[in-house]
Formats: sequence, C-alpha cells, structure tokens
Amino acid sequence: MKNTSRTALAALLLSFSASGFSQQAVLAEPVAVVNDVNVSTEASVNPSVLEYSNKWRIKFDNRTDSSGELVFLFALKDAQPISISISVAKDLSENDIAKLVENALKKNAPRGIKVERDDGEDVLVKYKQRFSLTLLTNTVTDLDAKIVKE
Repeated sequence: MKNTSRTALAALLLSFSASGFSQQAVLAEPVAVVNDVNVSTEASVNPSVLEYSNKWRIKFDNRTDSSGELVFLFALKDAQPISISISVAKDLSENDIAKLVENALKKNAPRGIKVERDDGEDVLVKYKQRFSLTLLTNTVTDLDAKIVKE
C-alpha cells in the first residue's frame, strides 16, 4: 500500500510539474519500480522543443536540505521516451547524489547509453546517436541540478 500511495503521489506531482513548468512532456503513471527508482515508458513529447546531443553533463551543487525527487526524461528521435524518477534523501552531498543518479541511470536508461561520473559531482551521459536529456522535476530543497549539452 505504501508503494502504491507513493507511486500515485509521484504521478500526481509529475503531472503538475510537467504541465506547470514544462510544455515538453505529459507523463503517465510509472510502469516499473526498481528500488527507489520509478521508470515510465509512457510519455508524450513534443519533439520540436527538445534539444538533441550525443553527450550531456548533469551538474549537481550543494547538499540536500530535504528529501525529494529528480525526474529525468530520455528521448531518442525514433523511440518512445523514458522518464526516470529517483528518490533523494535529506543531507546528501553533491557527490552522493551524483553517485545515486549514475547508478539509477545505468540500471534504467535505454540500452547502449553510457553513464559515468566526472569530478565527483558531475554525471556524463553519452550515446552513439543524438538524444534529448531533460530534468523535468527537482523537488529537493537547495540542490542545484543542471543539464548541459556537450
């Protein structure tokens, strides 16, 4: 029951954040749960607003003042987009969060995408084709998370 309530609440929050802060995607309820990571393959995306690259850098800065969630969207040009929601605990360092995100993306990103940490607090995401990587939601207080095209 706890996971069902958590999943329903996460889906509700995602729908508000996706419609309020981003015109890029509308997400359905997650279809798989892996530890603290929710993965959804049901996302509709307007491809004209997405940026594509074969390499992205996710930068984290600061400690977390609260627990919360990070939701990333992977969109390959000719494939169904995938959203990955990662639960983040309170009082984690930027290096701890980068490691958490690195592990979650390695386990749940589309096949063939390479994920590695750089400088402790950065996560590099690479693929042989161009893809879009978007941070849809960051509900963690005082955590700065940015995605930069490389």
